[in-house]
Amino acid sequence: MTRITLWLFVIAIGMDFGAGVYEARIVVPLWANGVPDTLAAGNPFARVAIDAGIHFWAYMTTTVAILAAATLVFGLRTSPQHRTWRITAATAELCAVAMTLLYFRPTLVRLFMGHGAGLSDAAVASTVRRWVMLSWVRMALTFVAWCSALRAMTLPV
Repeated sequence: MTRITLWLFVIAIGMDFGAGVYEARIVVPLWANGVPDTLAAGNPFARVAIDAGIHFWAYMTTTVAILAAATLVFGLRTSPQHRTWRITAATAELCAVAMTLLYFRPTLVRLFMGHGAGLSDAAVASTVRRWVMLSWVRMALTFVAWCSALRAMTLPV
């Protein structure tokens, strides 16, 4: 079970990272480059971004979080060198998931569902810039987790 969870984690985190890069390069610019106008009700680009979050990220984030926790638990009795890489991978990804649930998702819901209501144009623009910058930090964490998990796969259990 130790190797299986690690394999599943590597596959899931690879998909998560790839989808994150796609979203950052293709989807986010559709709405982030023209705020606050792009957050207006009825904007089709905003609809793409929120639909992606609802239909893909809800499942992907949950799957990666469960596999990260399983990777951590099943790795506790492995060799010290293997365990170090495994714990690094799982911890980095759990931090990325925590960022998603505590900051990224609530911020997007507030911006998209509320169309930036209650915020000045400057505040909306500032919030979006911060969201985009922190999104790259989150992707870097996921990349570290993926590389660490791949390294753990090369070591004896």
